[in-house]
Amino acid sequence: CFSWVAPSDVDDPTRADWAGMLARLAAYRDEHGDCDVKKKYQRDPALGGWVAAVRRCRSELGAARVAELDQIGFVWQSSRSCG
Repeated sequence: CFSWVAPSDVDDPTRADWAGMLARLAAYRDEHGDCDVKKKYQRDPALGGWVAAVRRCRSELGAARVAELDQIGFVWQSSRSCG
């Protein structure tokens, strides 16, 4: 069955497996040296979409989740201008 929803289309990052996505983000950081994942990250489109959604929804995440992200070096403002 075809879906019009792309893996990078994430509306609510809190509905995803939070611990699992943090682990994937930490693995990305370990490989690339930062947490600046582009939205259309081809090796893991769901991670790219989740990171973009987290950036959009920061005020809705709560202090504990923001602190978790800050602790691993989350990049709140992407250095990329598109994608």
